[in-house]
Amino acid sequence: MYPPSTIALPFREQIAALARDNTPDFLEFVEKANRKYVMENGMRQIDLPEFTVTANKKLKRIENDLHLPAPDRGVPFEDMKNNPPRTFEDLFYRIPGVNDVSDAGIRMGSGYALIVLNGIVRDYSTLIGMVDIGEIAQVDVYIGYGITSIWRTFSPVFVITTWPSNTWGNQAGPAKNVKTVLPLGYQKPVEFYAPRYDSPDALTAPKADLRSTIYWQPNVQTEKDLKTSIDFYAADTPTTYSIVIEGIGPGRKLIYYRKNAAIKVEKSIR
Repeated sequence: MYPPSTIALPFREQIAALARDNTPDFLEFVEKANRKYVMENGMRQIDLPEFTVTANKKLKRIENDLHLPAPDRGVPFEDMKNNPPRTFEDLFYRIPGVNDVSDAGIRMGSGYALIVLNGIVRDYSTLIGMVDIGEIAQVDVYIGYGITSIWRTFSPVFVITTWPSNTWGNQAGPAKNVKTVLPLGYQKPVEFYAPRYDSPDALTAPKADLRSTIYWQPNVQTEKDLKTSIDFYAADTPTTYSIVIEGIGPGRKLIYYRKNAAIKVEKSIR
């Protein structure tokens, strides 16, 4: 039995009073309450009301040697890949705040921006003379003085990164002065498959010969009289064949000859 003063208190205050005294009754109450909650709801958890987290999409960037933080604005490599610019003007006018692009440079606000190409400060004329528009992978623009002070300037800084040497050609298209040549390398001679029915077992084989290309020979040699002979086994299906001859004649003249219905197979020997 609880003291009358304790029983007269509201339920929450009773629990608080018991908790202060850390009595066995309180410990037993807590244990039973925990068991009841776990039986009805599973592991104890706190359900929060639904809420929505919103943030600007973080664009993927190519990390350069400068290891700078996220830019204030710019053109990420995804945009360069999906919608490559045709000219430098087309590229820089995509950046909010750019007023003019000319031989004098990139005008942004009241002055001209500082240009950093792959970590090295360049002027605009040097930039367009050194790289092709297709080589540029990413443009990061920094405006806050905390970053621009690295270059000791109050002007906006355009940090331009080119595609890595092993990927930019695939991403931004081929350069105008680069030609990719892939040598064939060493190749073993491959002989065209042609079955031979020169034995009783081959003639009586149950599998039908249904070839459509019957004979191909890449190095047919002619005799002095320009004649030659070839032999081959036809397929099982009665049909009409055609012959195509291609080659190089005297004086390196190209030869092409085609004749339909050259051979007519009416009955198979198998």
